[in-house]
Amino acid sequence: MLIKRPGWKIGHADVDDLNKSKLVRWQHKNYIPLVLFMGIIFPTLVAGLGWGDWRGGFYFAAVTRLVFVHHATFCVNSLAHWLGDGPFDDRHTPRDHFITAFWLIAACAFFGLASHLKTFPENEVRKGQLQMIEKKVLEKKTKLQWGTPISELPILSFEDFQHACKNDNKKWILLEGVVYDVADFITEHPGGPKYLNMAIGKDMTTAFNGGMYDHSNAARNLLSLMRVAVVEFGGEVEAQKKNPSVPVYGDDHIKAE
Repeated sequence: MLIKRPGWKIGHADVDDLNKSKLVRWQHKNYIPLVLFMGIIFPTLVAGLGWGDWRGGFYFAAVTRLVFVHHATFCVNSLAHWLGDGPFDDRHTPRDHFITAFWLIAACAFFGLASHLKTFPENEVRKGQLQMIEKKVLEKKTKLQWGTPISELPILSFEDFQHACKNDNKKWILLEGVVYDVADFITEHPGGPKYLNMAIGKDMTTAFNGGMYDHSNAARNLLSLMRVAVVEFGGEVEAQKKNPSVPVYGDDHIKAE
């Protein structure tokens, strides 16, 4: 498990504490005979001398046990990189799962067999978790349609907005400085088409925000797909100019980092 290599190479382990132990040094010196005796001969002797099952002692207590223990031991190392999720860091492959989280060290500490256990600062653990949550949220956001960003919409005067609705038969409404084309939504409007038809060519900000009905976040997100222009000096347009981070009806645009 621990191999000799120069200290300047990656993977070097400081085992000075183990080298100071007489028991460990004796075990290391007699490793081969100890492995053969304790791994195969001793279990066979126990079953053979104990109840006369020499073959059972050799095949099950010795060989099968060794195969199972070694596979179980090293299987954890593989499972820990495959099973579960990475709640703290996605740049490395270790994963967290309750099956692989039963730690012998913690049990030894409980019985006083291990001491000076180290734990990572709770604040840094929470930061890592939050960073992974943010990455997952961002990944999901990029798969959704958020409409044309406010900054990319053409700019109209209020007179142009009214002229397009009156003379070009545009089905546009104005909400806090943003022009929305509701032509395809009029018949789908939950309140009926007459309310939207009545709003064509008008600034419906007050009505939309509670004057007539305080619309839900879902309605605002739906509107983000209907943006066609902005009106100069409109409410939300000016807010966006002063603070681009201010979302406009579901418009928290996704920017590549």
